[in-house]
Amino acid sequence: MILSFLIGILLSVLTDMNEVATALFFGGFSWLGLLIMLMFIVGLTMAWKYMGLLMLVPTVIFATVYFTNGLGWHGFVMLLTGIFILVHVGMEGKKER
Repeated sequence: MILSFLIGILLSVLTDMNEVATALFFGGFSWLGLLIMLMFIVGLTMAWKYMGLLMLVPTVIFATVYFTNGLGWHGFVMLLTGIFILVHVGMEGKKER
C-alpha cells in the first residue's frame, strides 16, 4: 500500500520534471534554457581546460537536437559555442608548450 503510494508520487514528480525540462529547452522558455546551458558549459570550460573536450560532445548533441526540433538559432549558437570550446582548448594547450 505504502509502496504503491510512493511510486505514484515519484511518477508524478518525474512527469512534472519532464514537462519543465521540455518547456525550458524546447518550449516558450527555450532562450532561458539555452542561456543556462551556455553558462554551465562556458563556466566549466574556463575552470578547467580539459573539461572543454568533455563539454564538446553535449554541445554538438544539443545543436543537433535544436536543429531537428526547428530551433535553428539555438542550434547555431550551440555550434558557435563548440567552435569557441575548440579554440579555447587549442589556445590553452599552446600556452603550456
